Amino acid sequence: AKFIPIFKESNKLRGALQKESRDLIDKVAKEVDTESVSTDELKKQLAKLKKLNKDISDERERFLNKMEGILTERQSVKLEIFEDKFKNDLYKRFRESNRRRREEERSNQNN
Repeated sequence: AKFIPIFKESNKLRGALQKESRDLIDKVAKEVDTESVSTDELKKQLAKLKKLNKDISDERERFLNKMEGILTERQSVKLEIFEDKFKNDLYKRFRESNRRRREEERSNQNN
């Protein structure tokens, strides 16, 4: 009964941090080739990105520490395996969706 609220809270926090990280990456990607953006500003953005990635990792570690008293070792391993497979499945689906979209765009351009 304790697992689900802790899991949801941790996922929500990590999701917010990951969104912030993706948004920052998008911003920096647009700015990196723009000469009007100073090297100092890019360094600040890179430092912020590194901190976000550390915060995501730290939250994952906090979550796993909280789970020590709730899940057995076997359940902890199963959770790790599940999350890894889930992440890989989402990544594969995303790549496949992008591949199909590009093929459709090429097909539409040729018609």
